[in-house]
Amino acid sequence: MPLYECVFSTLSIDEQLQALWAEGTYLAARWVEQDRIYLYHMGAFFAEVYCDFDQKKLSTRAFTSPQNLEAYVAYIGLEDLKH
Repeated sequence: MPLYECVFSTLSIDEQLQALWAEGTYLAARWVEQDRIYLYHMGAFFAEVYCDFDQKKLSTRAFTSPQNLEAYVAYIGLEDLKH
């Protein structure tokens, strides 16, 4: 059964991470200041995992808008798209 953004957002952080690692497809990672952000595709939506190394904290954000993917363009090369 596919997981949808509205359901994902109601899960605890531990359940969200379990769902990402079990059902998600890792796509890319980027840095924002000292934080590392990992992008996953969940079928019906995308999710980011924010790793705040200073605070030693993980958080997530789910979205469907393609505009939120623009931040990853600089991190994906054409070579990455080859099969």
